[in-house]
Amino acid sequence: KQFEKKQFNHNLNLYYIGIILENRGILQIAEAVHLLKTEGYDPHFHCVGELYSDLDRKIRSLPYYKEISGNLHFYGRMNLEEGYKMAEKMDIGMCIIWRMKNSEESYPTKLFEYMRVGLPIVTSNFKLYEEVVEGNGAGICVNPMVAEEIKKAVLTIHTDVKKSELMSKNGKMAVLEKYDWASQKSLLMGVYRGLVH
Repeated sequence: KQFEKKQFNHNLNLYYIGIILENRGILQIAEAVHLLKTEGYDPHFHCVGELYSDLDRKIRSLPYYKEISGNLHFYGRMNLEEGYKMAEKMDIGMCIIWRMKNSEESYPTKLFEYMRVGLPIVTSNFKLYEEVVEGNGAGICVNPMVAEEIKKAVLTIHTDVKKSELMSKNGKMAVLEKYDWASQKSLLMGVYRGLVH
């Protein structure tokens, strides 16, 4: 799909696919949704994956839950193809991961999947993620624990039509040119050849 944001409107669709755990920033995103609503936007957070009962309870016990309950959409598990079909109707891919040793030292595949479908990204401000996302002009990195930062990044992308279209193009291009298997294959083959000789 070609991401096209022809005009700015107050309706805003945020997207997440993957395992739904508290350390995936779900409560911080819910708070950012609340902040956006209080500023007159109509944000919707679409979440594909299994929602565990303890996190469901935490979401429902948020003090502003009633105000945002109609803006949170949990679809349960879907096959990847269906999930990414949904991504085509979204505005921003969310990848808010808490600071943990294993998260800071490895790439979440969803970053590349969002870029591949042309979604501008809001993600955690870890050095590894910044190199991929901000380094390629494909999104904005934020403190994953601060809902206000998440909200600001979402608005920066959402309200600037040219910026969001550019982020979409940049992300797609980076995946094709730098991170796609085909682009890595020749590098890998060179390494293997070096090991053999």
